Amino acid sequence: MLARVPGIALYSQYRWADHPGWEYRGSVFDRYASETVTPRPIRRAVVTLGTIGYGFDRLVRAAQAVLPPEVEVLWQLGHTAMGAELRGARPFVPAHDLRSAMAEADVVICHAGVGSALTAFEAGRCPIIVPRRRACQEHIDDHQAQLAAELAGRGLAIAVEADQLTPEVLADAAARGVVVDEDPPPFVLGRGSGHRPSRAAARRSPAPASSRSAAA
Repeated sequence: MLARVPGIALYSQYRWADHPGWEYRGSVFDRYASETVTPRPIRRAVVTLGTIGYGFDRLVRAAQAVLPPEVEVLWQLGHTAMGAELRGARPFVPAHDLRSAMAEADVVICHAGVGSALTAFEAGRCPIIVPRRRACQEHIDDHQAQLAAELAGRGLAIAVEADQLTPEVLADAAARGVVVDEDPPPFVLGRGSGHRPSRAAARRSPAPASSRSAAA
């Protein structure tokens, strides 16, 4: 509705969709960067499926198959109905507890949801992210595949399908980390918006006018 009001500027933090009138000028992910860390032996893991009202049995089965039995796992399953057979499984975990568990984990595996990814980044972890698929009735569409590709392209996550989860992928994740920029790049407003970018705007070049996307 607001798009029809004269003088309203429309911005998105995603690049991938082509939606006239919306401009990409920055993202919440700009404040995070990847780093290489000393590889950790995998003794603790977090598997989180978010809180969306769809199951994700495929990821649970894949994680069960690849995680060694001696690894201590926190399972946050949401609406996935497989908890009875998993030690330590919980449908929901408070945000603070989940972040603390991720900070102590050697590897984090999650669905490709923004909240789960950001929690892992804040805990310093490079998560293995697995997109839910509409064809498997795990979501209403395949936007999680787009998010997974975006985060993998930034080096912030390792994106795989459920059947691609292997010990080698776990080892790769355990050798990566994410750092938080406490002075992130500014959100650069477009030409004609009436706003000036801050002094730090030079740290990021504005996206070309052809780079447009749909709303988040």
